[in-house]
Amino acid sequence: MAKTFKNLEEYIELTKQVVIANRNKGNRYSEILSSLYADPVHFLDEILQNAEDACARIETLGYIKINFDVNGIAIYHNGDPFNEADLIAITTYGKTTKKQLSNINKIGKFGIGFRSVFGITDRPEIHSGEYHFAITDFELLEHIEPKAIPVGYTTYFWFPFKKNISSRVLWDDVRLWDHRFILFLNYIYKVELVNQPNNENYFIEKIITDDDKIIVIKSNLPECLSEENYLLISKNNNKQKRLSIAMSLDKNETRNPLFVFFPTKETLNLPFLVHGFFTTTPTREQIPWDNKAVKENQILLKQLNNLFKNFLKELRKRALLTPKLYEAFTLTNHTHPIEKLWTEQWIDFLKIDRSILTKEKKYLPPALTALPKHKSLVELIPANALNKLWNKKAWIEPSILDYPNITELIKKELYIRIIDERDFGYAVKELNLNKRYKLKQIELFYSLLAE
Repeated sequence: MAKTFKNLEEYIELTKQVVIANRNKGNRYSEILSSLYADPVHFLDEILQNAEDACARIETLGYIKINFDVNGIAIYHNGDPFNEADLIAITTYGKTTKKQLSNINKIGKFGIGFRSVFGITDRPEIHSGEYHFAITDFELLEHIEPKAIPVGYTTYFWFPFKKNISSRVLWDDVRLWDHRFILFLNYIYKVELVNQPNNENYFIEKIITDDDKIIVIKSNLPECLSEENYLLISKNNNKQKRLSIAMSLDKNETRNPLFVFFPTKETLNLPFLVHGFFTTTPTREQIPWDNKAVKENQILLKQLNNLFKNFLKELRKRALLTPKLYEAFTLTNHTHPIEKLWTEQWIDFLKIDRSILTKEKKYLPPALTALPKHKSLVELIPANALNKLWNKKAWIEPSILDYPNITELIKKELYIRIIDERDFGYAVKELNLNKRYKLKQIELFYSLLAE
């Protein structure tokens, strides 16, 4: 059992002894753990997570400023200032103060996350509230001279660069940051990125709208829309987004990273974002799906299935299910557990719900619709004829036939009546439809029969 310290100074004295002992034994575990991260800007994800948690403790909207200089990076946020427990947690491997986040990824659980800053610095500084420390030897808190914290902020980090770190290269990586992480944070609503030597300024801002399911992201980062609307559906727990699905209403994306607050290395062939409190590997890059010791991931997958249902119903409610989206939702390759889950739910939704877009832009169950073998049949056979002869209320939206994957899925999986040229001949005979056709339509009719 870990020792309980009377105060921070007792902890610092013990850490000094540990550091000396590790040096004498040649232990390098701190250095090894701190170099696990392949992504050079991963430390920013961790600092943002720290700021999010600090804002959550006092339930305040948060903002964070990241200021690049030639010699290092200064980061400011307005969350709850550090306390002694926080300082002990970020300098003790395997310790965390995030009791309310019991299902967060293993970086958060085991306190490795902050160590990612050692990828760019040997001596990070923390100035927060009454505390002013540098961290040396990866875990030793060292008292330093206070630095002024700008008005409006409560915490100031200073990360002087290692000799081998290029401010320019790091800045170029940060400019390509996947800004969509802000969708899944509950408290941080604005991030500023400043490069003083280059006189460059960027921002990412989340706007909450009157519609509680529509989020707007504003940004001037390269390759970002200046303003992008997202439909966001979430399952919350303790005011945090345990699971979320977010789809851009302004941009078409067919592949997206899986998010655990921030993007992982796992990619999904889905036109929307999926975020979850999944337990990850220590680098936050992969999710152990088959590990029996990580049961929470399987539990989350089951809950995600219900969220997929709600997501599809919300799209239908907003009349956002279009032929193009039907095609994007129909995966031809689904090897990832989440892709498999999505495919099952998508097919179930199409089979049993009011899921089929009709020519009249309404949604009906598949049993009440008809699929034309040729688009021209939609103009030749009126809806009332469909109803009289085959008990069908409407044609499927004809443009769906332009998309091969959803068309094949409909034919293979759904009980939908396919109307062909023979059915057309039958309709003409039964309902004496030939009187309503013009010469051009009659010629079309014979061409269909010839086929």
